[in-house]
Amino acid sequence: MAQVEGEALVLRLVAGGRLLALPMQATGEIFELARENLTVVGSLPPGVLGLVNWRGRPLWVLALAHLTGHLPAVTARLRLVLVRSGDALAAIAVDGVEGVFPAEEGGEVLDPKRLFDPSCWGVQAANP
Repeated sequence: MAQVEGEALVLRLVAGGRLLALPMQATGEIFELARENLTVVGSLPPGVLGLVNWRGRPLWVLALAHLTGHLPAVTARLRLVLVRSGDALAAIAVDGVEGVFPAEEGGEVLDPKRLFDPSCWGVQAANP
């Protein structure tokens, strides 16, 4: 994790009424997107909101509230946080961004790899 004087740092987020956190080195830009700029693709599971064009690259937009057992809020604008795990990149929709905190003050720290597991979002693996 990113550190300042020996402390691991996280980005504290609000989603589905819970405080969650991501290691700083797994996060990128934070930006807002008008919902009309989101491309909905077919019948998506509730945790997958659609695709967004980010600097010429299509990214899945995932609702972090889904991981808390809540439905994502329906708003005109989405607050998105870019998340990386290895070469994988996605945008997660959050209810709020509270800032950078020491890991012990950040809330439940999520493993970024978990966010790229399709089963977290209700995506069924295809049968061979």
